[in-house]
Amino acid sequence: MAIKVALCGNPNVGKTSLFNALTGLRQYVANWAGVTVEVKEGVRKWQGKQIEIVDLPGTYTLTSFSLDEKVAREYLLYKPVDVVVVIADALNLYQGLYLLLEVVEMGVKTILAVNAIDEARKKNVELDRYELSKHLGVSVVFTSAVTGEGIEDLLNTIVKVASLPATQVRVNYSEDIEKAIDEVRQSLSQIELSEMLSRWFSLKCIENDPEIMEFVSNRGVKIDFSVFKGMGEKIARQKYDMINLILKEAV
Repeated sequence: MAIKVALCGNPNVGKTSLFNALTGLRQYVANWAGVTVEVKEGVRKWQGKQIEIVDLPGTYTLTSFSLDEKVAREYLLYKPVDVVVVIADALNLYQGLYLLLEVVEMGVKTILAVNAIDEARKKNVELDRYELSKHLGVSVVFTSAVTGEGIEDLLNTIVKVASLPATQVRVNYSEDIEKAIDEVRQSLSQIELSEMLSRWFSLKCIENDPEIMEFVSNRGVKIDFSVFKGMGEKIARQKYDMINLILKEAV
């Protein structure tokens, strides 16, 4: 059975270059009904496995403010994915790790590919791969789409992670946000969601994400979203606080 992999990352982190390095010429533009954004798919044989790879549009968050963000998020939510590879720029991990935290909160098997590691070394930026992995709870691979460094390591890690149970990585928020999450999760209990997705949907409700609010309302769930005013910004700040602490240990 093929391993289905989604590549996601901020714009301009070398995601498509990494996709090209992983798939070579074995790629094509996917034809998804109702989607005008170009999405490429490709395949790679590795360790006797067929790896099917999708290059999702660049996105900063999983809140669908733009068409690119909507396409990326809906793919991760509704398509069968075995492994998500979040690609972050070695020289701008701060922004890339925010997207990573949003992905791992969905409960999917995740790998962090720190790309342009060769450029980081040129600027004497030293990153500790093992500290990153320990604090984030995911496998971390250093890559360079330009030199080819880490491509085989990434393929090996994809095969390994695909064979393992999903790691439940949880971001712990302040008491008031955790209380709000629990309250929303109780309201969402009538919708069939995994434990991690239930928490993720609850966070998006608290952030007043318009599409998620519409999704739950259309299923008869009654939530007073107005009581969460200002909490979305607080959630974002607490994620960035966590990222700052991790980077102090890993950079």
